[in-house]
Amino acid sequence: GDHGRSGGSDEDQDAHSGGNNAVAPLAVAALYLTNPLSIASCVACSVSGVQTAAIVGSCYGAVARKPQLAGAGLAMAIYLGGLSPALLFVPLALVLVRGVDRNAYYHANRRISERRSNRVLKTSSPWAPGPIAKEGTNVGGYTMYKKSGAVAAAGAGGDQSETEEVRQASGGDSDGMLCAKTEAVGGSDKEGSRGFGIGEAVIHLGAWTLAWGALLAWLSAAAFGDLTTMAEWSDATYGFVLSAEDLTPNLGIYWYFFTEMFDNFRAFFLFVFHAFAPFLAVPVVIRLGSTRPLFCAFVTILLSAMFHPYPTLGDAARYLALLPLFAPQLQRMRTGFLITSGYVYVVLLSPIFWHLWIHSRVANANFFFAITLAYLVTQATLAVACVAATIAHDRRAKMRWKHRDRTYRETNGVVASRGAAEDKN
Repeated sequence: GDHGRSGGSDEDQDAHSGGNNAVAPLAVAALYLTNPLSIASCVACSVSGVQTAAIVGSCYGAVARKPQLAGAGLAMAIYLGGLSPALLFVPLALVLVRGVDRNAYYHANRRISERRSNRVLKTSSPWAPGPIAKEGTNVGGYTMYKKSGAVAAAGAGGDQSETEEVRQASGGDSDGMLCAKTEAVGGSDKEGSRGFGIGEAVIHLGAWTLAWGALLAWLSAAAFGDLTTMAEWSDATYGFVLSAEDLTPNLGIYWYFFTEMFDNFRAFFLFVFHAFAPFLAVPVVIRLGSTRPLFCAFVTILLSAMFHPYPTLGDAARYLALLPLFAPQLQRMRTGFLITSGYVYVVLLSPIFWHLWIHSRVANANFFFAITLAYLVTQATLAVACVAATIAHDRRAKMRWKHRDRTYRETNGVVASRGAAEDKN
């Protein structure tokens, strides 16, 4: 019983936050800047830090509903890091449409959360509504009034969808007290925060990404046109990654696999390895894209780092710094110690095995390849654990709120009937 109540309190806190898990920006920045992987990447003079800034900027632009900023960050990330950041296009477009992640506190055929129902009647308890507010009073941004017959929403921004929300939130009682929205909630009407339709988001984000990409390509041609041609630059930037011609040992799995690969099968397995990330991202986007598009962007970043031909430590630091954004839904993840141990194992033993193989000549390639496999398994475990924990969290919350909604409707029907009887008397 205590365990169930403690778990419910965590869900209640997340529910009352509206699904927008507020995390201090300084905490995320501090986690990234103090991460040993980030420090090692800076010491190695890698450009992964600049690419991380571009990806974070694109996510911020999508959350802020600014497609020009999201397109600029996405174009810069593709310009610096090859084609793998292009996988973020769909999650970012969904963020432009849906906004920040919200929990699945909805019935299968309804889109109204219990939080908005509570704001309509301002219940004192999440389990049962309080007395009906008097006519003309303002409750949580809603003005209470009497209405008989057809349900209608009045006030600022009252439309048919809002009318349906008011009707359902009031328990379907068109003769009782209803409410009308009198002010925007959450700043949705502010400039730059307007939501997009899915087609509009794709067009805006695609147009701005292409525009910024063309500008970057033109600036590169103008600055380095005397040194190389655009075709040579494209081949060195994108063709090099796609072909995976350099088989120098690294933390990826391409080098060992393609060293042992017959040339006749090289093209086929190149396609298979490059297709892993998008193929694995598709079911995640289909399952969670409607409620957690920002989490889908995180999973896409993680999968891109897993199956990159030339991964760096900065790639791991990038997605690890985003984990605090999803702390409420990941707090029951049971593999945290195992995943942390895997990263520590890789960070400590990879330079040791590299030295034993390359410099001391007392080990062989299998020693270092074992580290790369451990690194891949650790990242895969993190991805699976995060997705599983998120789905389980949303399922628990949905079942809990379905029970609360049923109790709310049953209690609200009694209170509304009592109020209607008093009005007749």
